[in-house]
Amino acid sequence: MQFQSFLQDTSTCTKALIEAQVDKCAYVTAACADEWDYLNFIGLYYCHLNENFFVGLLVCFVFILISLQFLGTTADAFLAESLEVLTKKMKISDAVAGVTFLALGKSANDVITGIVAGGKSSNGVLIATGGLLGACLFTITIVFARCIQGAGHIRIVKSSFLRDSGFMLLALIYLFIIASVGPVTLPMVCVFFVFYAIYFAVVVYQAYNVPEIKLPIDHPLPHDEENDPLMPEAGKTNDNTELTKKPPAKEKNIEETGLEEEEEDYPDNLYGRFMYRYDQVLLWVRQLTMPQFDDENYNKWMAFAPPVFGLLFCGWILGILPTSKAWVWYTFLGVAVALEILIFAFRNQNLAEKAGGVSAFITFFISILWIDLIASAFLDMLDLLAIMSGLPLNFLSLTVLAWGNSMDDFFIDYTISKRGKGPMAITSVFGGQLFNFLIGLGGSLFRNVLANGPISFNLFSGGESNDLKLFQIICTTVGVFTIIVVTSLKKFEVGKSMMWFLILFYLVFFVGSSVISIIV
Repeated sequence: MQFQSFLQDTSTCTKALIEAQVDKCAYVTAACADEWDYLNFIGLYYCHLNENFFVGLLVCFVFILISLQFLGTTADAFLAESLEVLTKKMKISDAVAGVTFLALGKSANDVITGIVAGGKSSNGVLIATGGLLGACLFTITIVFARCIQGAGHIRIVKSSFLRDSGFMLLALIYLFIIASVGPVTLPMVCVFFVFYAIYFAVVVYQAYNVPEIKLPIDHPLPHDEENDPLMPEAGKTNDNTELTKKPPAKEKNIEETGLEEEEEDYPDNLYGRFMYRYDQVLLWVRQLTMPQFDDENYNKWMAFAPPVFGLLFCGWILGILPTSKAWVWYTFLGVAVALEILIFAFRNQNLAEKAGGVSAFITFFISILWIDLIASAFLDMLDLLAIMSGLPLNFLSLTVLAWGNSMDDFFIDYTISKRGKGPMAITSVFGGQLFNFLIGLGGSLFRNVLANGPISFNLFSGGESNDLKLFQIICTTVGVFTIIVVTSLKKFEVGKSMMWFLILFYLVFFVGSSVISIIV
């Protein structure tokens, strides 16, 4: 994602520079070429929409709806289902799954982006800090609240919650200390990595040496999913059972298409029929890239698609393809042909039953790539919104950038929680952000300090940028501490009152950040 590069003061793709040009289309074509990953919204606005503000907003609004729909169905139909199979096949606990597969899958792109930003300039590190901390506060408040909304009521495992939130609180306090005392040196940065290693060791030890607390199945409070505007039609369900329980199989066209959604799950009107066909097409496109892991609905003909389309998709998203190097294409072709021969040899067997764990792992990985694709395109759209709005760079980094980076958390954790795995979702909320914070920010600082020497945060030097950073660190630290206290007072059972408290806390932070950006 290039949005962090766009937010740097040295960027040539800013509203002021663009507006000063006579031929704005030619300028953005040259100056903004590196500011987008997949969709050039800036070029569309200045070269094809004639800078029509309202049409630009309409395009952004429609794309937001499409993105949210796609993210939701990907998380619900592929990532959550493959995670279920993985945890069963590998016999790992929800806690370990939350800080490994979920945390790594959701945070890998943000971590890489932060590390890349660290190699640009000290300003790039500070912008990355704002984005990561903003995403952290958004996730532990709004995404946490969204998980409660999905489950209706969550009985949090006390030991896991205190471990995750406690490590997060200590990490934030450490950041505040090193950012306040003076230049941050390399030994100070290495503490971030040591801190996460200790955290991971504690998680693994607790998972396999401390007796697991067996909680009764949560019976969520009433939750009107059908009227939830943020949940795609294909992802809505009245099934409040645990993730490991599946609804009984129904007679449908699954044998022919491999698709999982029923037409009767959609409203019986023009909109419902359109959304059904729309979802089926997109589900089918994604299924072409992912191996089947559901042995009950296995389709032997669909099994031939992923070796070709899956490899091409992975190569494209990972930046390997397209390429001018012939040996890379021959390698991909050789692997695809070998897999096709293997599938043909076992065409009369249920490969999902024989190798369901491997298929689930591959599907989990590819579903993360799909989510990364849409989230990256979402940030491409935010580039245009940033230029159109003209808001301060630091404010955008801790709000708009944070929202964009948190889209996958917003849907993945909600989906996991909705399926009866509230404790796993909460572990993912804190574990994923701890991974982001310690490895992402730590990696960004490590690369920058290694290349340019000690870096100073200048928290108490005054000015909009420093005041925003100080306000953000304080709010995130106070937020984690407050969540620990309130959750403990509620005896680790959270419902709607906690949900509204979390939303209110984030709104206070957002208003405060806005005031600082406007007044200071």
